[in-house]
Amino acid sequence: MTPDREKPTATFWVTMTLVAVLVGYPLSFGPACGLADNDLLPFDPIESAFHPIVRLMMNGPNPVRQAILGYASICGGEGTALRMDSNWWWEHYEADGSPKTP
Repeated sequence: MTPDREKPTATFWVTMTLVAVLVGYPLSFGPACGLADNDLLPFDPIESAFHPIVRLMMNGPNPVRQAILGYASICGGEGTALRMDSNWWWEHYEADGSPKTP
């Protein structure tokens, strides 16, 4: 006879969902950029959906920035990632590099 196995609990499913979201969200950035570069997805919703990653790309240390841009490039979306970079820059800084005042 084999022992009866318990069914997965709600805690198990909540944990699995959190892991899937925390891993899947950052990993979907590169493919989303690739789809935007190929005009299969519009740019603005992608920029909004991945705002935390874009902010990390802009304000994080250089190795993090290079890793994010590299991942987007591998997925075929380097142009979209660089466009996000330049959009953020021009929204917050003047042409001479000084911060914009509200």
